Amino acid sequence: MTRGQALLGVVCLFGGASCWSEQARIDDTFTEDEWAFLQTFEPPGPELCPPQFAATSLDRCIAAAEFGKALFFDKTMSGPIDYSADPSLANDPSALGAAGEDDKVACADCHDPAHFFIDTRSAPGNLSFGAKGPTKHNAMSPVNVSLKAVVARANCEQPDADPFECGLVFSWTGKYTTAAEVLKIAGPKAMNSNGEEIANAIHNNGSYFMSYAGLFGSFPPSCIKVPMIGTYECTCDSMPCDTPAEVFTNISLVLEAYIRQLNSVGSPFDNYLRSPIVDGRTAPVEHFGDAERRGLAVFIGKGMCVDCHRGPLLSDLKFHNTGVAQLGANVSPIDGGYGDEVFGDLAVPDSRLGEFLTPPLRHVAETGPYMHAGQYATLTEVIEFYRRGGDRQGFSGIKDGRIQPLEITDDEARDLEAFLRSLTGRPVDSAWIPETP
Repeated sequence: MTRGQALLGVVCLFGGASCWSEQARIDDTFTEDEWAFLQTFEPPGPELCPPQFAATSLDRCIAAAEFGKALFFDKTMSGPIDYSADPSLANDPSALGAAGEDDKVACADCHDPAHFFIDTRSAPGNLSFGAKGPTKHNAMSPVNVSLKAVVARANCEQPDADPFECGLVFSWTGKYTTAAEVLKIAGPKAMNSNGEEIANAIHNNGSYFMSYAGLFGSFPPSCIKVPMIGTYECTCDSMPCDTPAEVFTNISLVLEAYIRQLNSVGSPFDNYLRSPIVDGRTAPVEHFGDAERRGLAVFIGKGMCVDCHRGPLLSDLKFHNTGVAQLGANVSPIDGGYGDEVFGDLAVPDSRLGEFLTPPLRHVAETGPYMHAGQYATLTEVIEFYRRGGDRQGFSGIKDGRIQPLEITDDEARDLEAFLRSLTGRPVDSAWIPETP
C-alpha cells in the first residue's frame, strides 16, 4: 500500500471531502462521523484500586495507597550505588551518589511529581539514571496508569485482540502485565534492590512495620547482608512472618495502589469534545482555539496520527516500529524492544524487532524528552521526525510501512503541535504529593 492509498483510506474513514462531502460540518471542520469518532476519546472512570485490594474494601485500598505514597518518595529501599560496570559513571552529572553508598534512590527520582512524574533529572534527560547508572529507556510517566489498566482490559476483550500482547502495556517493551510488576526494575538497574533490602527497610521503620502488618496481617523479616559473602540472613521477631519474596510482592501492590491515584484528565481537548453544539458551532473553550482545532483535523486526517494514537489515552496500546534511531547519550546502539523482551533467547521475527509501545499522548507537552530512549527533546522535533518518514537506519527490525514522509505544511505542523499541547489535563491531586520540606 502506498502512502497515498493509506491516506485516502483514513480520509474516507473519517468523512473527508474526497469521499463524502455533503455532511454538515461542526465548526466548519468535522463531519458528524468524525465528531462521533472523536467521542470515543472520552476517558472512562479510573479504577483506583488494584484487583487484590478492590476485592476487599475501599478503606484497605486507600490505606495501601497512603503507605505507597510514603514508600514512593523513600530512598531506604534502594541498595548500594554500583558503577562497577563503568566506573566513569561516577563522574556523570546525573550520578546519585558515590560507589557503595546505600539509600540514594527513590521511585520519585525517576518519576518527578513536578513534571507529571517523568525523569528530568538525568543529564541530558533522555535516559533515567539509577543506582547502577543509566537505564535503557526514557522514564514512562505513571500518571493515568489506572486509566491504562481499564483501556487495556477493554482492548483485550475485543474479538481480534492478541490474548498475550494486549495486556503488556506498562513499559516500553512489553515487560510487565500489571503496574505492580514495574517494581521489578528495582533489581537490575534503577534501585539495585531486592526483596531482602525492601523487607529490611519495612522492618526497620516502625510506621512502615505497622502499616504492613495492618494491610497484610503478617510481618516482614529483618534481613542483614553478610559481609564478604553477599548473601542475606533473615530472621523474624514477629509471627506470622513473610518471606522476602512475599514482602516484595506485597510492596509492589502497595506502590500500585499509590500510582493508581495519580490521574490527570479534563484537558482543553476533553472540554472541547464536551462543548455543547448550537447551529453547528461548539461553545468557546478556554485554551482550545482555531489552531488547536485545525491541528486536531490534521491529527485525524492527513497527519494519520490517529492510526496509532486513538481512544481515551490517545494510544492503541500496541507495539510498533516507527524507525527511531538509537542515538543520544548513554543510549545502547542496539535495542530490539518488544522482540528482545518477549522472545528472549528464541529466534525473534524481524517483524517484531525494534517495536515499542505507542505512548499515550495525554499531558504529552509536559513529559519530554520523547521516544523510548528520549531521542527528541521537543514536540517540534518529534513532528519533524514523522514529516521526514522516520530515520533511515540505526534501529532494529523493519520500520512500519505506514511511516512515510508526512505531507503536511509548516503551518499544519504548528497547528498539530498546538493540538498536542491541548492534551494536558488538570494537575495530579496534590493530596498524593508530599509537601517539599
